[in-house]
Amino acid sequence: MEFIEITEGREPYAGEYVYHTPTNSLVICGRFDKERSLLQVLSGGRVFMDRISNFKKVKRENPTTPLRASRGCGGCKK
Repeated sequence: MEFIEITEGREPYAGEYVYHTPTNSLVICGRFDKERSLLQVLSGGRVFMDRISNFKKVKRENPTTPLRASRGCGGCKK
């Protein structure tokens, strides 16, 4: 998995996975505050804010393919 710096024109959007370098974990972006240089994220059921410099975007291998949720096996359906 590759990571890229968050710069002008590469801002994260709500619901996107970003990498938090101090905790070495993937978190979900909630709010991007450009004026105060803060990012509000969800990690492990907790919401916290940290400086944008502590986050990196996850580089997608094929950005044209939309992300889709898995539907499961469907074995319980009749």
